[in-house]
Amino acid sequence: MHRNARGSIIVGALLIVAGVVALMVVKHRHQPTPHSTAIGAPRVRPGAFPDASTTGVPAGTQLRKVPEQLTSGPGWKWNPYGWVQVGSTNVTINGLDINGSIHSSFGGLTIQDSRIRCTGENDWCVSIASKTVVRDTEIGGQADGHTFGKATGVLSAGSGAQNVLQGLNIHNTSDGLRLDGGTELIDSWVHDLSMGDIPDAHSDGVQSTGGANVSITGNRIESGNNCNVFVQWLSGQPEISHYQVGRNLFVSQNRNNQQTSYGVCIYGNGVQGPITVQDNTFSRGWQVGAVTAPPEASLSGNKYTDGSATAEVSK
Repeated sequence: MHRNARGSIIVGALLIVAGVVALMVVKHRHQPTPHSTAIGAPRVRPGAFPDASTTGVPAGTQLRKVPEQLTSGPGWKWNPYGWVQVGSTNVTINGLDINGSIHSSFGGLTIQDSRIRCTGENDWCVSIASKTVVRDTEIGGQADGHTFGKATGVLSAGSGAQNVLQGLNIHNTSDGLRLDGGTELIDSWVHDLSMGDIPDAHSDGVQSTGGANVSITGNRIESGNNCNVFVQWLSGQPEISHYQVGRNLFVSQNRNNQQTSYGVCIYGNGVQGPITVQDNTFSRGWQVGAVTAPPEASLSGNKYTDGSATAEVSK
């Protein structure tokens, strides 16, 4: 199957799931995923933010190369078009160095202590279904580890997905992650995104276009020529609600004559709330400002690295 066709099928299936689950959310009003659901002890010291030493594959881990050394394992196989295809529920992928991408439409997947280079992928480096955990994994960089690619690092969608992403090191992609509901991003580092490296790319650290129950906590997000966190409802998606952004470090970048516009930008149409942006730390040097959000969003305790309160713009 051609990659573009396969990508369209995956995205279509995930959006259908997201729509069905959104109806359940309206009925039951699921609460946002709490930070206590972290699946392992954090590698980040208390009071510090993630970096190269606390994200990605732990030092000393021995990785097996796919497809050079392995082409299959329990519940997965290498597709000759360039990706690992997960074929059943409750599969674990551990200790692999994948010269391509990973795609799964099955729940219960665990990816840990692995490297996903995203070589030759134009859609998603990692696309996942519900109840998936991705931990201590490096994503992006292509075969040589530092070449920019057109794909987004992770696609996670569905208001009731209950996905946990922890200790990720995502770099050299277009956007870092697309989180359209049901996902907790913890203790991760998103950096070195496209800023003029890929023509016409409007890059965000985290991008959300629909769905409920997203929590972004304790991360370091930097680079991107648009926003570190970009939240804007896309017509046809479930409305955005129960969205939390707390205790993160947001860093602006200026490269290739491009400058990061905002640390956090949230636009009101299709955003149902509650929306919380609280106790985050922002660098200086934004093209427009640290935070922009609709008046109904709850903004508190956000500060610059020098300790002064951020100037917040309401739209």
